[in-house]
Amino acid sequence: EYGWRDAVNATEYNSKAESRLKMLGPQFRLKKPDRRFEDLKIYSTELQSSIENILKIRARMCEKLYGVHKVHGNYARVFNQWGETEKDSAEHLQNASHYMDVYSSCIDTHLEETEHFADDLKEYNAFAESLRSVCRRCECAQYDVERAEESLASKHFLKQSMESGTTTSGFSLSGMKSKLFGSDTPELKEAKLKQLGEQILQVETELSQLQKQCILFSEEALKDVERFQAQKVRDLNHVLLNLARLQVSHCRQAIATWTGIRDSFNKM
Repeated sequence: EYGWRDAVNATEYNSKAESRLKMLGPQFRLKKPDRRFEDLKIYSTELQSSIENILKIRARMCEKLYGVHKVHGNYARVFNQWGETEKDSAEHLQNASHYMDVYSSCIDTHLEETEHFADDLKEYNAFAESLRSVCRRCECAQYDVERAEESLASKHFLKQSMESGTTTSGFSLSGMKSKLFGSDTPELKEAKLKQLGEQILQVETELSQLQKQCILFSEEALKDVERFQAQKVRDLNHVLLNLARLQVSHCRQAIATWTGIRDSFNKM
């Protein structure tokens, strides 16, 4: 089944957005950011933080658990040596030594199995970054719209100024030229207004296309996010349940081992 993972990876959101943002530079800011994607950025950061914290806790627990299990190898060695000096209880002490060896070595398999749990969480850690890439791509699209809107507003203002004969406040090259060489002739002014009108139509067309693209991208991105959320619930439920079952199985194995050790001691 073609899932949301394939849909996200196929879009190449990350490479496209990162390349564009590098070109825009550190001054890139949106005037009217989409609140939905702003919230999504916050959520993806919190999701990634939670997963990273779980992975850190797991790593510390595995390290300590590994040490505890391996120390039981010392029990095995001591009980085995002790059994060599005891005639009546030698068999029982050596049985206990065997159980200790089993308990000491079973941690290797257990940690290998829990590594799959960590790999699944690391995968979602990467998906959280993909969510941020979707947001960055949306910001790029919105930035193009805002820049086109600014360009259109500037050209409309310039056209109104030319039609009314007023000049903008502050320094401008056109104002300086008028002072030095006089105002434009009616023919030249009409030509400039015509050219400016054509530019306005062109920018209006570009703006309309950019707005449609931005809306379309936002709609498609939000659909991807919905698929992500639905799949995430199923995946994390599966991962966490498997972790719980694995821990229960390991604890049962430990109980069985210590029960065998207890029975060996009872027979002494």
